[in-house]
Amino acid sequence: MDVAEEILAFANFNFEISKIRMKVIEGGEVRLAERYVLNWPEYIGILEQKRLGLNRPSRDLFSKYEIPRPDQDVFISLNKLQAEIREILDVICLTKTIPLNVWETIFRQADHLKEVFFTDPPVEGCITEDDFQSLDFKKYIKAESYRTCLFGELRNLIVDKTVFRLRKCPECSAYFLDRTKNGSKVYCSSQSCGNRAKQRAYYRRQRDKVKAQAELDQHHLDFTVKTNL
Repeated sequence: MDVAEEILAFANFNFEISKIRMKVIEGGEVRLAERYVLNWPEYIGILEQKRLGLNRPSRDLFSKYEIPRPDQDVFISLNKLQAEIREILDVICLTKTIPLNVWETIFRQADHLKEVFFTDPPVEGCITEDDFQSLDFKKYIKAESYRTCLFGELRNLIVDKTVFRLRKCPECSAYFLDRTKNGSKVYCSSQSCGNRAKQRAYYRRQRDKVKAQAELDQHHLDFTVKTNL
């Protein structure tokens, strides 16, 4: 798993809040009430495609985004978090710098992460020396909020010294990590965005040629007319 996969998925995803009507029980009666839902399952699907281990206990914090809610506050705060993350990525991508206040925020937020260790198989009784040799110790990072989790990924990018490999595609505005050897990747996909940009540049050159030729023909016509006069 790449350290940047989740934060890039989060920054690129289009979160949508929908209003639905559902049956609820209030005062012993069943009635229809308005609730708000987030397209969270779509986002989870993307993370699962990236094999990010969503069954880990560190993902318990996802539960509040999965259920219908009587108000939009939680979902709106998630959108604000996404806007904040995008703003930070824009600064890094476009200026190739990390402002001091951004640096301090990243490390301050990531400091709330906790390392939790567990064993596989679980320990259920007295451990002998032989038992100990068969235990497999595993670790996950527990976050108090999704904000902490994402800022932890930003910190990982800094610690791994890959943070300045972050890019923003000039064609579709998607964020990605440039994994090329010389760090020269411009588009998120050379097959899609790269080809579209090349085609547009080609048509622009053809249009400019036609325009230049038309101006040349007009100049020649004007010169001929004036000469005849």
